[in-house]
Amino acid sequence: MHPKVQLRHGLSRPSDPGPGQAVERRPHLGRGGTGRRFARQRRREHHRRKNHRRKNHRRKNHRRKNHRQEPRREGLVVSSPAVDRQARTATAHEAADSGGRAARYTAEQRAAIETRGTSIAISAGAGCGKTFVLTERYLAALSIGDVEALDAHPLMRLVAITFTERAAREMRDRIRAKLYERRRDAATNEERDAWQRLLRELDAARISTIHAFCARLLRAHAVEAELDPQFAVLDQSESETLLAETIDDGLRELLTAHDENVLDLIYNFGIRGLRDHVRRLNASTTRDELVAWQPRSIDDILAAWDTYHSERVVPQLIASLLESPDLRRARELLFERTIPSPQVLETRGQLESLLARLAEADATPELLAELRECLKVANVGQKKGFANTDEYDDFRDTCERLRKTLGSLTPLARFDIEAARPAAELGQRLLQVTLALRDRYEHRKRDAAQLDFNDLLSQTHRLLRGPRGEAICRRWTDQVDLLLVDEFQDTDPLQEQLVRRLCGAALASGKLFFVGDFKQSIYRFRGARPEVFRQLQGDIPESGRLPLSRNFRSQPAILDFVNALFHDAFGDDYLPLVAHRAQVAEQPAIEFLWSPAEAGRAAGSARLARQREAEWIARRLRNLIEEAAPLVYVADDQPPRAVQLGDIALLFRSLSDIDIYEEALRRYQLDYYLVGGHAFYAQQEIFDLVNLLRSLVSNCDAVSLAGVLRSPFFALTDETLFWLAQHPDGLGAGLFAATLPKEIDAAQRRQVEFAAATLGELKAAKNRLPVADLLNLAIARTGYDAVLLTEFMGERKLANLQKLIQLARNFDRARSFGLSEFITQLTDFVARTPREAPAATLAEDNNVIRLMTIHQAKGLEFPVVVVPDMNRGSHGHDPGVGFADELGVVVQFPQERRPNDGVTGLEMYRAREASADEEERDRLLYVATTRAADYLILSSSLADPDKPSSTWLKRLAGRFDLATGELRDELPEEYPEPPIRVTLDEPPEPHSGKAARHHGQLKRLLEKTKAEAAAHVTEVPRGALPWTPRASDRREFSFSGLSGEFGSAVETDAAAARGEEPVVPAAEATSHAFHERAAREATQLGTLVHEILAEPPWPSEDQLVAVVDRAAATLAIPPGVVREEALALVSGFLLSEPAAAIAAAAEVHQELEFLLDWPAEARAGERSRLRGFIDCLYRDADGDWHIVDYKTNRTTAESVDQVAASYRPQMLLYGLAAERALGVAPASLTLWFLRPGVGHDVPYNEETRRELEAFLERSMTPTA
Repeated sequence: MHPKVQLRHGLSRPSDPGPGQAVERRPHLGRGGTGRRFARQRRREHHRRKNHRRKNHRRKNHRRKNHRQEPRREGLVVSSPAVDRQARTATAHEAADSGGRAARYTAEQRAAIETRGTSIAISAGAGCGKTFVLTERYLAALSIGDVEALDAHPLMRLVAITFTERAAREMRDRIRAKLYERRRDAATNEERDAWQRLLRELDAARISTIHAFCARLLRAHAVEAELDPQFAVLDQSESETLLAETIDDGLRELLTAHDENVLDLIYNFGIRGLRDHVRRLNASTTRDELVAWQPRSIDDILAAWDTYHSERVVPQLIASLLESPDLRRARELLFERTIPSPQVLETRGQLESLLARLAEADATPELLAELRECLKVANVGQKKGFANTDEYDDFRDTCERLRKTLGSLTPLARFDIEAARPAAELGQRLLQVTLALRDRYEHRKRDAAQLDFNDLLSQTHRLLRGPRGEAICRRWTDQVDLLLVDEFQDTDPLQEQLVRRLCGAALASGKLFFVGDFKQSIYRFRGARPEVFRQLQGDIPESGRLPLSRNFRSQPAILDFVNALFHDAFGDDYLPLVAHRAQVAEQPAIEFLWSPAEAGRAAGSARLARQREAEWIARRLRNLIEEAAPLVYVADDQPPRAVQLGDIALLFRSLSDIDIYEEALRRYQLDYYLVGGHAFYAQQEIFDLVNLLRSLVSNCDAVSLAGVLRSPFFALTDETLFWLAQHPDGLGAGLFAATLPKEIDAAQRRQVEFAAATLGELKAAKNRLPVADLLNLAIARTGYDAVLLTEFMGERKLANLQKLIQLARNFDRARSFGLSEFITQLTDFVARTPREAPAATLAEDNNVIRLMTIHQAKGLEFPVVVVPDMNRGSHGHDPGVGFADELGVVVQFPQERRPNDGVTGLEMYRAREASADEEERDRLLYVATTRAADYLILSSSLADPDKPSSTWLKRLAGRFDLATGELRDELPEEYPEPPIRVTLDEPPEPHSGKAARHHGQLKRLLEKTKAEAAAHVTEVPRGALPWTPRASDRREFSFSGLSGEFGSAVETDAAAARGEEPVVPAAEATSHAFHERAAREATQLGTLVHEILAEPPWPSEDQLVAVVDRAAATLAIPPGVVREEALALVSGFLLSEPAAAIAAAAEVHQELEFLLDWPAEARAGERSRLRGFIDCLYRDADGDWHIVDYKTNRTTAESVDQVAASYRPQMLLYGLAAERALGVAPASLTLWFLRPGVGHDVPYNEETRRELEAFLERSMTPTA
């Protein structure tokens, strides 16, 4: 009987079992992070996920058939919900046989992929496979019948631009998988070779983000762009640090020079306010935009404001009033529900007259005041004017809301040029100062040959508009057949202009293929403008404007709800989503979860309401898990499976109150993973490290010194700090004084002496150590990391500490910055808390609930989606400064100097932004609801379902009764009515999951301890005594342990049991010191070589140097002998026979970890586990499996056989693990020694299996 094993990683076998067939026990083969792979764990884990996704497409049907069986069948670990989500996204067209590509497309997809002679603009609904279509259109350019034509269309003639680097990687992976399929299905050797060439060239294909594309274009035309071709691209933190330093230095110089503009701005805003305004303007504008307004006079600016007010503000104000639901309801009640008394008839006539004047664009403040007066309830005779009291109450409340709205809009109706003049002058001063500081910033970057992300776009735009821009565009157009752009709704006007210039005259005639969805444009805060997509779409011929409306993500019940809610929200061109899947789960699939909230706005009431809502959500989710609710789609012909933690996502508009929901999930023991956030720099452990570093570089920063001394670094009490601060020269002098105050007790005295010694050591090291090494030294000296683990949420705090050290390590690599700059950046981040998530303590692909913003969920899907806090107000952050093309720089005028009447440019800017923000909130809700595949929960605290206050709840209440879920109005004929479940009562207490229930044992232990202490029991309980682990008790071994380390440990244990002293050979005692450097270099070399060879397809000869340098940088291996040796070894291997065989293999697996239970016949509790890594396992064209292990030993061809003998048991163990995973024995086991370029085959047969068994029996049995 085979030993019990686990299989994590999809390896092909002679035949996959069907439902009901026995599954053989297989060794666990997967990727891990121990031994030599520890340094590569994070990078390799990402690569593993990509491979896993590709395999899921091929194994989808098998996974779905087996998914509903027992959670852990013998020998097989069922895929996690994270993997299951990837499998379920494989649509019907992706599951079809590759030989029938045309047959697998829907009609919409076929039109998008096969239409020629025109550029294509795809408007794709959520979940409609736009990335699939984009990939297929890319591949269609390569789908040429004869090989000669295929050679004439290389990948370099195609350019694909994505919104994120992740999307670029995913697209490249999809294309690679398709190319592998086409190579496999090729009819002739010539065609197969052609596809193989494309596979080799794929890594060089132009598939990237817009920023990466611009960087490549600028390097190619560096002379024309007047740039250093070797320019570096600053990441966000580096550019922000450089900008902050430039602003501070520049303001200091301008102040010293008594610059009039700076003095006036500081008078109005203060130095900090001015710095913030400059930073925000720099982030939200290009230099060209500011330069365009620089020469304009104040009169020109005021004239522009006046024009904008009359042409944009007033018409928008009128439209918002006339289209107001409250005005519509008030008119309905006044004309249809009132008793037609003379007073009522007069009021009706007056209202109609005022609304007619308003419709003629006569929105003067006086008219709005008259309208406000007309809407007084007294004008209809109070209650006596209505047939019943309910209608009167409705009219009264509606008129009150209308009057409030009119009160807020009235100031916008008046613009006084002279009253606005001081605001225009202040804005122009700010523009001049911002430009001056921006020029300093540009000069600093240019001197250092650096660009930031904004520069990549603006410099490219400037290049293409320059004197040689037309020639560059023509050359580019001649070299490129097709430009494909993904997520076009998230582009900004500058990016759209780049696309237009690159396509030139061929913009509409077939050069461009772009996809987007106006309804999913949610990145205005990054400069994205949804109208850009519609404008470019309008310039494409009608035959090229194509839709994608078939949704492959969600069950029909979800889409019925989405269509009902949004069918009239986005204009007349809304295209309803059509479900591709069948409805397999019971309805309703939509749930309203309304927890009660107190009416009014008492202090703290909002937080209390969210705490109650979070409690309800946690209970509801725990109940779904315990009930094993069958909600999740598996296949059209199969019943749904039960919900698991990994199926669930909570999507938030903002993570401001995320701690409330985290606490509720923890309370019910619902494991979760927080994606993103911005609380990282607000954590106490970050404050501690900032205080530490600032105290090292400044002898005058007593506040930071006090902070680090009272932190877990040194744990001095406030009383001790008080006595130290009594020194005449302050706290720092008191700490390092030769004599400490006598008032400090002995224990604290030792702490003070330790703190002084440690800080002295760190001060001495700060100028010679990188920041990351300095932090590690501080932690090693103080045990700060161990102390964090003892605190509440200690694992999270430790992870944050490690994350900051990694950020410091990345900072060190920049080389142009030092400790002072790192402290500047860190202090700045602590002050303004940029978007940086706290470190995670669970992996995202674990079976855990995900918490993230809706923006982070864009492009993802989840079986169960919860949208909490639906009642959250829409209070946007108002920075007090802005820029618009029509208004220039607008700024908040100081309150005491604001004009008494009318508006300035800033109020007009805010009105425009408020309208755009409200439209985007609808799109944000659309994105949130369309992430759900099977079940959607909309949750909020709610005081009165009839009086929603937030934009989202108002939209929801406009379509459905919040208390019952019933539809309020009839839907268009083609829209089904979605059933909705409404939860108004607190979900029942779950049967399990409350953390408090698991504290009983600890409570009993504490009570027992107190009782024993009271009885003066002083004996230490046996369980509290320290213990030394015995090697003979160990249950998991690596091969290195079996080959020496473990055997020595077992002998040591046995000798100790006999009362003998262990003997340490003298040679071994001296070898470490003697060979330390050689051993380190050997380890680095082996790690680097395996890192390079572990990621097929392997680089070509001209790419190899860059790949080696990149891998070495990832592993922090400095330039030198190790890199040179790795380059030589890998270069030689790529020309070898094994490399050719692996490159031509039908299936390849690199760096596979296995766990093999041993011995096979032992009971479960008595078996041990053998762990190891197989460098390369591949299957050839004949279906035979082969194992290759790379060795970097310093050996010659003549001594290979002698050296290989020591690795013989290792290779036999690999063969056994592979045999039990695959069901067949490997055909060959090869040790490939890279230095001499010679292989050694280890035979694998019945005789060598017995040899291995004897070795394992001997090595794993302790001697007596």
